[in-house]
Amino acid sequence: METLVQARPLIMTLFFASLVFIGIGVFENTRIVFRTGAVTGHIVLFLFLLTESFGSISRKRSKTSRNMARVFLVLSGFVIAEILENLIMVLFS
Repeated sequence: METLVQARPLIMTLFFASLVFIGIGVFENTRIVFRTGAVTGHIVLFLFLLTESFGSISRKRSKTSRNMARVFLVLSGFVIAEILENLIMVLFS
């Protein structure tokens, strides 16, 4: 977990870069860039929420903040599970 905490600047940079890719994909009407940005954004958002929910950073947050982060982590986990399911379906179809 501490490795993820130390990588938070990179996680945040990747998140904002994925937002840029989503914007470029929509503006240029290229689905692959849009989807790549969206998938990357969801994965790094999940990692960010993981560091907010558990680890040394979460101990600095209030109990309400930690619980909210955990709720959003579960919801984000469903999105990641759907991404993995779609990836497996594409690989084996």
